[in-house]
Amino acid sequence: MLCPLCSFNPSSKSVSIIGGKKFYQCAGCDLLYVDASHYLNATEERKRYLAHENDVNDLRYQDFVRPIYETITERVPSGSKGLDFGAGTGPVLSKMLVESGYQMFQFDTFFHPDEGVLAGRYDFICACEVVEHFY
Repeated sequence: MLCPLCSFNPSSKSVSIIGGKKFYQCAGCDLLYVDASHYLNATEERKRYLAHENDVNDLRYQDFVRPIYETITERVPSGSKGLDFGAGTGPVLSKMLVESGYQMFQFDTFFHPDEGVLAGRYDFICACEVVEHFY
């Protein structure tokens, strides 16, 4: 099986079965990944997304993304242009950054699907809770 990150071949050895899902580890880059047979289809993935309660006004959710918010506000000047990649149903990080003077754009395959924003140029890109959706 080819590694989905580096395409190293022969890439992987089976390392474990967790929750009925088989995982592999790449011999080239050490990526640990699930067998493709366990990927969700788009309908199932959207359904799982909708089960999340990502309310932009939820203080607990704001606290959850605060470390990303603080890293951006410490390193990137207010007024800068950012992309919230994988913004989801409740783009709380975007909301917090807009309130602090940043220009924010959102992209999400299901909830903010405007691919035009992907052609933009940004001072920073944030991707919170999204990498696990990459195949």
